[in-house]
Formats: sequence, structure tokens, C-alpha cells
Amino acid sequence: MGAAVAELEVLVRTAVFKSANALVGWLLQQTIERVEAAYQFKAGEVYKGRAKLDMQCIFGRFEL
Repeated sequence: MGAAVAELEVLVRTAVFKSANALVGWLLQQTIERVEAAYQFKAGEVYKGRAKLDMQCIFGRFEL
């Protein structure tokens, strides 16, 4: 019985962290897009386009 409970705990943690990671990544990406849309370029500044950024947090890794 103890081994089954330990296995279940691992599965639940994996599911929760995976969902939380997806949510954190989505929230950060939405924030980045709002900041980009609101940014006013100063004279002489040139937009170079987007670059991918790999992030790591307590829930795992994700790409912005």
C-alpha cells in the first residue's frame, strides 16, 4: 500500500507541476506581448525582432 501511495504522489506532483509550468509560461508570454505592443521606440532605436529565451523555474523549463 505504501508503494502505491508514493507512486500516486509522484504522478500527482508531475501533473500539477506540468500544468503550473504551462500556466507560468503562458502568463509570462502574454506579459511580454503587452510590453512589446506598448513600447514606444526612441529616435535611433531599431526593432531587431524576437529572440527565443529558455527559462527555468520551480515548475520546470519553458521557452518564451
